[in-house]
Amino acid sequence: MKRAFMSELAIVRTLIPSIAGVGLFIFVVLTLVNASDGDSGMSAGACAVSAMSPIIVMNSLAGFDNQNGWSATGQRCPSRAKTSSAHAT
Repeated sequence: MKRAFMSELAIVRTLIPSIAGVGLFIFVVLTLVNASDGDSGMSAGACAVSAMSPIIVMNSLAGFDNQNGWSATGQRCPSRAKTSSAHAT
């Protein structure tokens, strides 16, 4: 488990610059759009970036797993539906 976690962290390290770039762009755009109303628009940008970051990281990691053939490993494992229906009878 530790090796798998360290592998995921190594992948995330390569993604941080692109994720930070997207987050900075979204933050600046939302801050400028909301600041034109006379309000302090930084809160909208900060909320959007903090909500988007975990989603972007998880989608990126899932994409890397699919590129490296991990979906084939999942197909060989018994499905959860089969085990739950077997216990129900």
